[in-house]
This record gives sequence, structure tokens and C-alpha cells, in this order.
Amino acid sequence: MQGIYSDDFLFRKDNYGYLIEGLPLHPSLFIPFFSSIFSIDKYEFLNSYPNWSGAIVLTSDSGGGKVRYNTKGPVWSYKLNQFDHENLLHGLVNICKAYEAAGAKRIAISSAPNLLWNRNSSHAFPTFIKEINNISYKPYNLAIGSAHQMGSARIGVDKNIGVCDEWGKVHGCTSWTVQLSLAAQELTPWCLFNL
Repeated sequence: MQGIYSDDFLFRKDNYGYLIEGLPLHPSLFIPFFSSIFSIDKYEFLNSYPNWSGAIVLTSDSGGGKVRYNTKGPVWSYKLNQFDHENLLHGLVNICKAYEAAGAKRIAISSAPNLLWNRNSSHAFPTFIKEINNISYKPYNLAIGSAHQMGSARIGVDKNIGVCDEWGKVHGCTSWTVQLSLAAQELTPWCLFNL
């Protein structure tokens, strides 16, 4: 399902950057999201499903956030800073350029409002790129998710200061499933794609 991948901008600026990766467009994600963006007949839309492709920008963000717990459960607090916002837009522009060069008929950016480009319209591609670069640095102006959190499981010999001991074993846990899951990304202090 990997339709696109690039690590060309992994260390774009000050050792921070992004990866571009293909995004699996499973029907349960694809249909509710994209059907509302494009004005396409539902049958044409469903029949065109095998021809769609998705991609995401995975930033190595310089900012941070916090997870706090209250009586209702975890509360996630994160605000994208201007530096990371610029990396994210740079990645979106490069994804769109790749899809346009590959002959994409339509390109959509999940933003507020959604940005759409149609090859067969009078909407020029350079104008579409300018619209992406003008996405405001404000909350909720760009759909942002979280994936592959790196360095989020602190290592410490004492369970009061770390999730895992110096060998990566979760304090007080004997489940290999949890151990292997954490070892995947959370113990990794930095992205290893270019090593």
C-alpha cells in the first residue's frame, strides 16, 4: 500500500524535518472523509476508489506537548509551533508536486477550508501551491494527527522517573507484547531512517 515515500527532507533545517509516507486509504477512512470533499456522484466515487492514493507528512517536531490525566481520562495538549508549521507546509507542497507530476487528476488538502485542485479546471497548479503555503498558523486550520511518537517512553533505572529500565524493559510489566510495542518507536530518541 506504500504509494509514496521520501526522506529527502528528514533534516531540512536545524536537524528537524519530515518524512513523506503513503497513507493506507482503507474504505472506512476514505469514504467518509473524501466523499464530502469532492462533489462526485457516489457511484463514480466508489468505482474510482482503486485509483486514489494518500500521503502524510511525518514531522520530527521541535515543539512538545503534555498528556495529563483527569477523572475522565487522558487529556492531550499540543500546539504546533511556527517552525514545525513551516516544515509541515513544505512537506504538503512536495506531496502535491509529486502527485501532480505523476498525473493526479485531483488533489485535496485537509484544511479549513479544504483545498482542492482539479487538473481539468481553470484552477492553476501554482495557485494551488500558493494556497497551501498560505494556510494560517492557527489551531484547527490544518488536520493534524499523531503517529510514530519517538522518545515518548522515558528510560530510567527507577520506575518513578522512567517508563523503562536501561535495557528497555517496562517497569513492573512481564508482557512481551507491551515490551515489543514500546521498543518500536517510543524508546528511540531520534528518527533512525537515515542511519
